[in-house]
Amino acid sequence: MFAARAATSTHGITACYNNVYGATTSWCFKITEFGECLRLPTSGVPVDPGTNRLPIIRRIPLEQVHADLEALHYYTDHALYGPRFYKKPEHLRSSYIGMIEHEDTNVHVHLLWKMPEGQADELADLVALGWKKITSGYGSVAVARLHDAEGWASYCCKDLGRNRLDEEPLLFVSSKPARPAKPVP
Repeated sequence: MFAARAATSTHGITACYNNVYGATTSWCFKITEFGECLRLPTSGVPVDPGTNRLPIIRRIPLEQVHADLEALHYYTDHALYGPRFYKKPEHLRSSYIGMIEHEDTNVHVHLLWKMPEGQADELADLVALGWKKITSGYGSVAVARLHDAEGWASYCCKDLGRNRLDEEPLLFVSSKPARPAKPVP
């Protein structure tokens, strides 16, 4: 009557449009004509002296982040399950949910990505390759198998604040279903 659920594993993914992982700050020095190495003043952001925020190379609209994540999901599932991956039941495919952060400065997304257990080892390489293609080599990504999915979910939502999703619902991201659900008789 009910389809058996496959064993799954959950991964935490941070995908940035910036090519420096970690990615919101970098050291900033100036070498004088006398060979002295001086730390430059901060950019006004409260971080360590000599640390400046990375420049905003380009603004990424939230709709583009959604489209890029859909492309990454498509790329990953196509690589894992072949060209007819979309016909597989949802519980046999990967899925994700997450939050977009710093949409006005260093846009990046934190994801919980669920994988069927047999495919989990391939995810990191596929996501890294897919994100590199999507961002034309300018992005960075980190993937880790989670042992505390609840803790990672809490971290993903840390910047929401009061009613933030009411103001900007596009900050929430999730994978689309594999195919429309069949009506329950």
